[in-house]
Amino acid sequence: MSILIKELRIRNYKCFKSEDILFNDSNLLLGVNNAGKTSLLEALELCFIPFKRINEDHIFIEKGESLSKEKRIILDVLIESKEEEFDENWFDLFGELIIDLDTDDKQFVALRTVIIYNSIKGDYDIERKAMNTWPESGNVENYDNFNSGRITRNIIDSFPVFYLDAKRDITTEMKEKNSYFGKLVKDIDLNVDSEEDIENILNNINDEIIANSEVLKHLHSTLNQIDKITDSEQNSIEINPVTRKIKDLNHGMEIKYTDRFSESFSIDNLGMGTRSWATFLTLSAYIDWKVKEMTQKNI
Repeated sequence: MSILIKELRIRNYKCFKSEDILFNDSNLLLGVNNAGKTSLLEALELCFIPFKRINEDHIFIEKGESLSKEKRIILDVLIESKEEEFDENWFDLFGELIIDLDTDDKQFVALRTVIIYNSIKGDYDIERKAMNTWPESGNVENYDNFNSGRITRNIIDSFPVFYLDAKRDITTEMKEKNSYFGKLVKDIDLNVDSEEDIENILNNINDEIIANSEVLKHLHSTLNQIDKITDSEQNSIEINPVTRKIKDLNHGMEIKYTDRFSESFSIDNLGMGTRSWATFLTLSAYIDWKVKEMTQKNI
C-alpha cells in the first residue's frame, strides 16, 4: 500500500485525556492490563467506520469532574503518502483534501472525527471534517481551520478496519448478523438460475421428509388448527425441516468438526480455544473476501 497512517491524536476518549501516537509500517502494542491498548484500537476504529453508538461512558472524565454535555471526543488522524505524492488512485479519492506540510516533502491528508452531544436527539453524533493543516499538539482542541470539502463514504470505506475481541466465540458469531461470519454468509451470491434450481430441490426435500414422517404430519395437522384462533381460513402453517429459501440458508448454518477417530460433531462441543481460533479464521476469510471484492471493483 502506498500510504501510511502516520499519527493518531486522541482527546477525551475513555482512558485517554490527551495522547499522540506515532505509527510505523508495522506496530506492536505491549502493556499491562488496563493500560489502554484496547481503547487505542477502538479510537482508531472510530476514525474509519461509518457508524458506532457512543455514550457518555466513552468520554474521559477526570477524578471529581462532572460530565458536561459540551465535552467532546476528538480523534485526529494523519495519513501520509509513502512517496512524495499520492498515487493516482489516492489522489483522485482525496482530491482537494490533500495538504502539503512545510516540514516534509510528502503529501498528507488530515481527518478529524468529533463525537459531540446532540441535545435534540439526546444522543452523541459522529461528525467528520478534513483539516487544512496539522496543528501543534497543544492546539488540537482549539483548532478551527477546516476544509470545505466533504469526507465522503468512499473515503471512509477505503480504510477498512477489522476489529475483533480476542474472546469471541464462533458459536456466538454465527447467531449475530453483524458479526464477520454473519456479514460473510448473508448473501452466498448464487446466480439466478442456480438459485431457482436449488430451491426447487429444497422444496422437494422438505415435502419428502414430511410425507415420510408420521410425527411431522401429525404436528403439521395440529398446528394448522391455528385458523380457529385467528378466525380465518386463509392462514396455514408450514414446517420446514430444511430451509426452502437460499436467502435463509445462513439462519440455520452449522459448522461441523471431525477428526480421524470420530464422526463429525457441532463445533460448539469443542473447547473455547478452538472456537475462538475459528472466529479469527472467519475474520481472515472475511478480509480476504473484501480484498477480492475491492480488487474486482477497482476500489
